[in-house]
Amino acid sequence: MNFIKRSLFGVFCITLLLSGSLFAVSWTDGGSGHLWSTGANWSDNDPPLFGEDVFINNGYTGPIIDSTVTALSGIIRVGGTGTTDTLTVSGGSLNSNSHLILGEGSGSTATLDISGGTVTAYSVWVGNNGDGYINMIGGTLNISGEPLYVSRFGGSGHVQLDGGTINTDNFQMFDATASMDIKDGVLVIDGDKESTINGYFSSGWITAFGGSGMLDVNYDGSKTTVEAYLPTWPYAWNPDPADGYTLQAASLSWQPGAYAASHDVYFGTDFNDVNDAQVPAGDINFDGDVNMVDFSVLTAQWLTDPGTSDPSADIDGSGTVNFNDLGMLAGGWK
Repeated sequence: MNFIKRSLFGVFCITLLLSGSLFAVSWTDGGSGHLWSTGANWSDNDPPLFGEDVFINNGYTGPIIDSTVTALSGIIRVGGTGTTDTLTVSGGSLNSNSHLILGEGSGSTATLDISGGTVTAYSVWVGNNGDGYINMIGGTLNISGEPLYVSRFGGSGHVQLDGGTINTDNFQMFDATASMDIKDGVLVIDGDKESTINGYFSSGWITAFGGSGMLDVNYDGSKTTVEAYLPTWPYAWNPDPADGYTLQAASLSWQPGAYAASHDVYFGTDFNDVNDAQVPAGDINFDGDVNMVDFSVLTAQWLTDPGTSDPSADIDGSGTVNFNDLGMLAGGWK
């Protein structure tokens, strides 16, 4: 049985192996290129075996799994008490038959960087007693068993999905210490999780493109796929307070329309009045009225600076301030 690492004999030892992991190995970073597969980088001078518990918790430069490495393990605990630890996967594969825990120890900071290759685990905890992070720009993370947990216990957790794919049986964010931002990556969850993901998005726990984008959440009858996109329409969107909210006292915010330099905001007690509202033609300074201030701006740009690039008094959009702009200003005068 090539998975027996130490000297074991008899049925008793085999029974112990079948009932759970007998051994644990710690990362010591012996300085040999930081590769997971190098025995000198581990406490017993041998890389972990499948089912063997792994501790990466001493603040050393963490293991690297590249295209030359096929890594095996049991539970992987990253982050010792008060330490900063990393696990980097740029290629190859990491296959754990148990949990991958980021931020295991109190006050720890633990990061999993994935730029290529495949990581497979029974479950992944991003933030446990400490703070956990996944930074993903490529590759694949497969979770089959328990969910992908973000900020599970006393710490915090963040997933930055800029590329690659996360496939998981389930997905759970526990509170506002959990966060996820999606750019060009894809999150795939078994079952119908549309309402769950949309709820996380509405709460601000999940964002797209750092808050500038939207989520595309689709359930195909088997899996829920979550992707992010940047809107291309010219109007403001995603207002806060949301559409239909009765405004009493609140700060207002929205995402800008594509290519927008400014937005007009209208207030009123009648829906039709607000819906039909427009900035008066000639209201150059956007104070809600066409008056001498606007006229002064127009004459200044016309008489003294006719070559101004994109002049604010160019009401008709012709590129210059002229009699047509003066006529439109006069038409809007009140």
